Amino acid sequence: MYPAMPAMSRSTRRRFLGSLGFGALTLPALGFALDEPAETSAPRFLREWGEYGNADGEFDACVGIAIGPGDVIHTTEFRNKRVQRFTTDGKFLSSFPVRLSPGGLAVDGQGNVYVAYWNDNLIAAYSPDGKVLREWGQKGTGEGEFQLPGSIAFGP
Repeated sequence: MYPAMPAMSRSTRRRFLGSLGFGALTLPALGFALDEPAETSAPRFLREWGEYGNADGEFDACVGIAIGPGDVIHTTEFRNKRVQRFTTDGKFLSSFPVRLSPGGLAVDGQGNVYVAYWNDNLIAAYSPDGKVLREWGQKGTGEGEFQLPGSIAFGP
């Protein structure tokens, strides 16, 4: 039997889940808190949601996941070309379309969504309602250039 996961604050839980880099909507409990030494226990399954398809709450090649303000979970789908938003219980909230080949994503403190487009070698920033704020990058190895950016993250 797996040990119960200790209580965590929302910000600690968000940092913890964000640090795991999941590419699917399966949330495990690992049996340790971030400020304590890791135990050797195996992950414990918490929940999952969705199924194959292109309707609200369904997925086709879900490749990115990020947690934004209010613990809203954002996903990108390579084939459905969209960002979807969910509650931590898996309830669909909204979606907006994005360009072809979205990959990893990050969400800032204001709810703006940043998506890495690996086939286009660029990054796009979207407002919380899905409006394109800006795009940057091109193929290359110089400053401001990318080689198939698959993920994006914010640092402290």
